[in-house]
Amino acid sequence: METEKTSRWAVAVHYAVATLVVVGFVAFAHAYVGHVHTIRNVDYFQFVDMAVGLRAGGIESWVSGMHPVGYPWLIRIGLGLGLDAVTIGQGLAVLGGVLLLGGAYFIAYRLTGDRWLALATGAILATTGHFLFFGTLEGNDMVSASLTVVSLGFLINRDGDARRSRDCLFAGLLSGLAYLARYTAVIPTALLLVFLTGQAAVTRERRRWGHAAMFLGAFLAGAAPQMIPSVIVTGNPLYSTSGHNLWWHVEGLSDFVTEWEGAPMSMSALQVLLANPAKLLQHWWRTARSFWLDPALLLLDVPFRLFTQAALVFTLLAGRRIAPLWRGLLALFTGGLLAGLALIRYDPRFLIVILPILAFCVAYFFRAIVPERIQVGRRQVPLNAIVLAALCLWGIGNPLTALRVGPRTSETIVEISNTLRAGGMRMPEEVLSTGIPYHDVTTQERLRYPQSYWVAPAVDSAGALFAAAREHGFRFIVYDAETGQKAHPGLAFLLDPAARTEGLTPIWISESHDVCLYRIEQGTGPEVGLDARFGESLVLSGYDLTLTRDGPGEGAFRLGLFLHWEATSALTESYKVFVHVVDGNGALIAQDDSVPVLWTYPTNRWEAGSRVVDFHTARLPAEVTAGDVTVYVGLYPEADPARRLGMVTEDGARGDRVEIATLQLAAE
Repeated sequence: METEKTSRWAVAVHYAVATLVVVGFVAFAHAYVGHVHTIRNVDYFQFVDMAVGLRAGGIESWVSGMHPVGYPWLIRIGLGLGLDAVTIGQGLAVLGGVLLLGGAYFIAYRLTGDRWLALATGAILATTGHFLFFGTLEGNDMVSASLTVVSLGFLINRDGDARRSRDCLFAGLLSGLAYLARYTAVIPTALLLVFLTGQAAVTRERRRWGHAAMFLGAFLAGAAPQMIPSVIVTGNPLYSTSGHNLWWHVEGLSDFVTEWEGAPMSMSALQVLLANPAKLLQHWWRTARSFWLDPALLLLDVPFRLFTQAALVFTLLAGRRIAPLWRGLLALFTGGLLAGLALIRYDPRFLIVILPILAFCVAYFFRAIVPERIQVGRRQVPLNAIVLAALCLWGIGNPLTALRVGPRTSETIVEISNTLRAGGMRMPEEVLSTGIPYHDVTTQERLRYPQSYWVAPAVDSAGALFAAAREHGFRFIVYDAETGQKAHPGLAFLLDPAARTEGLTPIWISESHDVCLYRIEQGTGPEVGLDARFGESLVLSGYDLTLTRDGPGEGAFRLGLFLHWEATSALTESYKVFVHVVDGNGALIAQDDSVPVLWTYPTNRWEAGSRVVDFHTARLPAEVTAGDVTVYVGLYPEADPARRLGMVTEDGARGDRVEIATLQLAAE
C-alpha cells in the first residue's frame, strides 16, 4: 500500500513539474514579447501579404514558390477573428513551442519508457535560448518543426507494432501539415518514408509495406491543400523555389535585390547539380562540417552545450536502453536532415526540428553516466535526478537573462510610426528604411515599409537617395546606425542632422542619435501659404499641418506641423519656436517649444536669404477626444523666455503669435 501511495505521489509530482515547464514557457513568452507591438521577423510580412490576398486572389494566390499556403491561412483565420497580425504571429509561435515541448517529451518517453527522462528532456529544451527565441518569433518555423517532431514520435513504438498502422497515419498526416507550413518539411518527411520502406524491404513483410503506404497516403492528404493548387497552377505538386535557393547559396551570393534574379525561379535542384557538381559538393562539405566545428550551431546552451556532440554520438552508438531500430531512426533522421540542409545552409531556424533530439541525447547521456542513486548514511540520495535538476536550474539563467534584456523594444518603432503619420505619410510605401524593419503598427495587417535592400540597394549618396525618391515615390527615409552604416555607409551623414543636408528635413532623432528620420522635400513649397513677420528678420511663409491618432489602436491625437521660415537678414540671437494647442476655452492643452530643426539649427546661424523647414509635433492628452482646438506659433529668445517676438501678418494683424488653424476633433 505504501508503494502505491508513493507511486501516486511520484506521478502527481511528475505531472506537476511537467505542467510547470509548459506554464513557465508560456509565462516567459508573455513577459518577453507581450509588450512588443511590432513584427520582428521581416519574412513575416510576406506571410501577412499572402494571407490578406488569399480570398480575393483565387487559387493562384495559394501558390507561392517561397511559402506554402498553410501558415498564411492560419493568419487569415486570425485576421478574420479580429486579431492583429502581431498577436497572431506571436501566438502561433507560442503554440508551436508548447507543441514542440510536448513532442520532445513524446519522443523521449516512446524511446525509453522513462517519464522522468522525458521530463528532463522537456526541461532542457525549455531552458534553451534557441528554443525560447523562435518560440516567440513570428513565422512558420516553430509550427512546422513541432508538427514534424510529433510525427517522428508517432513512428517510435517500444511496444511492438500493434498500433503501428494508426501511428503511421497520424505521422503521415502531421508531416503533411508540416509541409503546409514550410516547404523544407519535405526533407524529414522523405527520411521517415525511407525508414519505413527500408524496414519493409529488409523484413519483406507485407504489413510493413502497408505502413509505408499509409504514411505516404496520409502525408499526401495533409499536404493536398498545397499540392493540388500547385498542380493546377504550375503542373508540379512539389513546386517551390528550392532549386533557385540552392543555386543562390552554392554561388555564395548575398544581395537579394541585384543577384536574386540571376537565375530563373524555375531552376530545379537537379539543374544546379548538373551545372557545377564540384562547386555544389564544396559548398555542401563546407556547410556540413560547420555543425561540428561552429560552436554557434550546437544549439543548446551552457552547461548542456559542452556535452551536445558527445551526448549525440554516445546515444546513437551506445544507448543500450534504446532499441537499435530506434537508434537507427534517430541517426537517419538527424544525419539525413543535417545532410539535406547542408545543401542550402544551417540557418538556426531550420535546425529547430533537431533541438528535441539533442535535448534528449543530453538528458540520456547524463542519465547513463551519473549513478541513479548513492548511499549517504542510511539514505538513498537520487543523485542522477539532482544533477539533472541542478543543470536545468543553471540553464534557466538564459531565459532570466532574456527577460532582463528583452527583445528590441517596440517603443522606438512605435514612435517612428506615429511620427511618420503625423508628418504626412499616406502609405507605408512612401518610406525607405536602410535595413531595419520599421513597420506601420497602426494598421491591422501590419504591412511593412519598403526597405532599401528591397527597392533601392544602390542608394549610397545624397544624389542617389533623391534619384530613388523620384523614381519610387519615397517621401521619408529612416537611417539606422546599426544596419545603415553596414548596408549604406555613404549615407552615414544622415546620423548628423546638424550637417544640414539640403532637401532633407529631420523630423525625429532617437535619444541615442542612432536612428534618424527625415522627410524628403519635393521642392513644391508649403501646402498652406502664409505671410507672418516676426521681429525684423524672420518670415513664416507657410506650413504643412497633419492631425492623426497615435497607434497602436485608438490612441491620442497627434499634431504634425512643418513650418517654412525665411530669414530676411542674418540673425544674431537664438530663438525658440513654440507651438501651442489650445482648446475651445483658451486653455493650453499641448505644446512644443524647441530650437528649430529638432534643436540642431539655432537661428543665430541663419544667414540672410536662408530658407528653413522646421518640424514640430505635439501630442494631445488622451482625454481630449472631441471639440475644436486652435494651433498657434510664435518665437522667443532662448535666453529670455518671457520676451516674445512681435508679429505682424500681411493683412496688418499684430500680436506675439500667429494663429495657424482651428481643427475639429472627432472620433475616426
